[in-house]
Amino acid sequence: DEKSVVAAFDMQLSLASMAGIQVPDTKQYDGEDRSSVFLGRPSTRSSPVFWEYGAFGSIQPGKEEHRSPILAMRDREWKFLANPDGSSARLFNLEKDPGETKNLAQRKSKKAAKMEKQLLDWWKRMEAYYK
Repeated sequence: DEKSVVAAFDMQLSLASMAGIQVPDTKQYDGEDRSSVFLGRPSTRSSPVFWEYGAFGSIQPGKEEHRSPILAMRDREWKFLANPDGSSARLFNLEKDPGETKNLAQRKSKKAAKMEKQLLDWWKRMEAYYK
């Protein structure tokens, strides 16, 4: 099921849950318990997934036209990408456009602005953490 998004950082809480291990403070983890998905029960995440391509821009693959903005987030069917300065904003509805061919950032400007704020707020927290 496409709505059953699982990220690598969900593994720790998910495996603990499947093993019957009680985790006292799940708020200290980035991920969510997604064990239901691993056990064949689709579910929707309760929070978006954020990521960066490369460690602070260290990955520069291929031709310029194939490069993506370095920050991204996924929230249900929506994927938003942008650079840390807000440039190159891209918004895709992955249910309707899994190939990410139609950038909806201008047509869905309110959605894009909301996701951009969430993404850049996350990025600022990451920058502060790594400094």
